[in-house]
Amino acid sequence: MKNRISVFSFAIFILTFIMAISSGKQKPVWKGTIKQENGVIVVKNPKEPMYNEDIFYLEEELSIGEAKGREEYLFSQVGDIAVDEEEKIYVLDSKESQLKVFDKNGQYSKKIGKMGQGPGEMRGPRSLLIRVY
Repeated sequence: MKNRISVFSFAIFILTFIMAISSGKQKPVWKGTIKQENGVIVVKNPKEPMYNEDIFYLEEELSIGEAKGREEYLFSQVGDIAVDEEEKIYVLDSKESQLKVFDKNGQYSKKIGKMGQGPGEMRGPRSLLIRVY
């Protein structure tokens, strides 16, 4: 888990560095206006973007879930997500009151809990914490 945090920190540093270099090549000039009308500050942005090209993009690494498909891969309301030291992915579905567990490749493993107030049941869970001992 420490390696993943270090890799994440390094990735953020590299992304920031690339954005700084990319934005240094282009001289952005904001062409909007700021006016005060009837005691209210009104900011209007132009329709054309400040930069001529994309300065960064997002790339999908892993996808869990389907728009239509097996119940194990459907979510009602994702409340929280956590990853343990074995890279298992835990997704808390707050609306369904259950925790779905996936392996590091996004393959369904099991579900924990169900709606209710008894043992092994939950009612409106909102957050998730994975403890490492």
